[in-house]
Amino acid sequence: MLSCLESSEDRIVRKLSFELDSRGLEIDTVITINATEILVSPKDYKKERLTVYLYDFIKVKNEDSLETLLEQQADRIQAWFELPEWDNESDVFSPWLTSRLKDPEIYKQKHTENYALIFNHTNTETHKMTSVGKRLLGHWKMTEKEFEKWAKDYLNTRYKKEAQLIKTPHKDLELFQLKCPWNQQLSYGLIFTENFKNEASDKIGYPFHVLLNGNFPVYISKKGDLKVLKKSIEEMESRIKQRDILPTELITYTRNGIEISEIK
Repeated sequence: MLSCLESSEDRIVRKLSFELDSRGLEIDTVITINATEILVSPKDYKKERLTVYLYDFIKVKNEDSLETLLEQQADRIQAWFELPEWDNESDVFSPWLTSRLKDPEIYKQKHTENYALIFNHTNTETHKMTSVGKRLLGHWKMTEKEFEKWAKDYLNTRYKKEAQLIKTPHKDLELFQLKCPWNQQLSYGLIFTENFKNEASDKIGYPFHVLLNGNFPVYISKKGDLKVLKKSIEEMESRIKQRDILPTELITYTRNGIEISEIK
């Protein structure tokens, strides 16, 4: 009697739930607005979710084909959620500066009281990005101290191999750009390496500014009038809308350390 009253949508959700359950996954939420979305997450880690669309299944009319499709989709979802294995040679780690420091699960390489570097790991097979934190480090059987040492060596090595500190003067202002020809986003993390600080201080001298904004290259200049620096960047990056130029992180290196703030 229950099967007669069960809608085709409910039946698909029930069968998918069964397939997911056997793989350590579960349906977290079913959202029905314009199209039915099924949010799936690992049973032991609710912070991560993946969206599956009911339409992909409802259009399959043959029962055997539907069963096969549900199994295949469950396998794909399981593979997506699997934590990547450690591969020092081929995997990609992307550092990002953030002021959002509240999540206790995420590994943070603190540089000031309010700013830290976090790392994303990109699996070269699935291209899935995973935040490096307690869960991933535990899977790799690596402590935070071990990862911190490895990350510093990794970034210094990438700087030697890929980074170029190029002089790009603008009017009377002496400016430099940090360029990574094959991966410009990497430069946003390389400014925290010892190799960068050594090269920049040799070419520019202490103290010096670094402007960090994901919409344009990393600019470095001798510490001076911020109004002049802001105006120069706005002129050089005139193709970018004003709202995307500011606010921008301002990193100031001195002989005694580092200061990070935001200019608006």
